[in-house]
Amino acid sequence: MSQTESWFNPAVLLKGGAVVYFFIGAGITAWIIDKAINQPEIQASQFGFEAPLWIPSALFVVVSMVAGVALLWRAAQRVEAGENLFKQRHRRSAREKTTANEQTPTEKQTPPSEQTSASQDTSQ
Repeated sequence: MSQTESWFNPAVLLKGGAVVYFFIGAGITAWIIDKAINQPEIQASQFGFEAPLWIPSALFVVVSMVAGVALLWRAAQRVEAGENLFKQRHRRSAREKTTANEQTPTEKQTPPSEQTSASQDTSQ
């Protein structure tokens, strides 16, 4: 595999995205922690209640970062295993919908046993 092909490998791109996402989240978390150390008196207030601002903000960023990195990393593992992530699994494609609409539904036919009993009922 050549150098350019390895850069355009979807698994490598997904893992690169996960690393970038991690560093962005880590940077935001470090900034929040720095602000919490320098300005601990800042509180979030709503409806007359006050609560610490920095701890929930940092936890939100960390949880979001972990979820995003895990999602991208898992997708990269699935691509490396040979799975097509763009395969239509649950919805029909537009092409399948148009061909299904063009086909005329067949009329429901009654079984022969019901046809004979129905003809006997009318003759009586």
